Amino acid sequence: MKIVGYITIMIGVAFSWGCGEADEKRGTVEIVSKWGNGNVKVERIQMKGDTVKVISYHENFKINTIGRVRVVDGEDVKEGVWEAFYTNGKPWSNNNFKSGINDGEYKTWHPNGAQNILGFYSNGVETGLWQFMDTLGVVVRQFDVTPGL
Repeated sequence: MKIVGYITIMIGVAFSWGCGEADEKRGTVEIVSKWGNGNVKVERIQMKGDTVKVISYHENFKINTIGRVRVVDGEDVKEGVWEAFYTNGKPWSNNNFKSGINDGEYKTWHPNGAQNILGFYSNGVETGLWQFMDTLGVVVRQFDVTPGL
């Protein structure tokens, strides 16, 4: 009995470590669509206020994309970090949004995990130094796309 109680407590502690404060206050989960095999394809989790976490899955049930939107006049407006993943679970891209517009660091990775692209957006416009790397992570091309240069 003591072991079972300890395992339950440890599972509870592990779960609480994996959840952000916003996740603890989440509301309903809506399954938007499913794959032919029955796995969830897209789900929406109502968070606080008008914020919704949107998660899409590959057919193997690994996460494809994850991010948050604000619902404005019935339309989804991306906010904050949006992440995309390959079917094996490795990161594919990381993009930042502010009011639905690219704003901040942009990154992609090759399937082997090496950095592919590193750049920046400012209010939807590519800016600053953009770097492109080969599959070993070696910079093969870079240029400054700051407007007006």
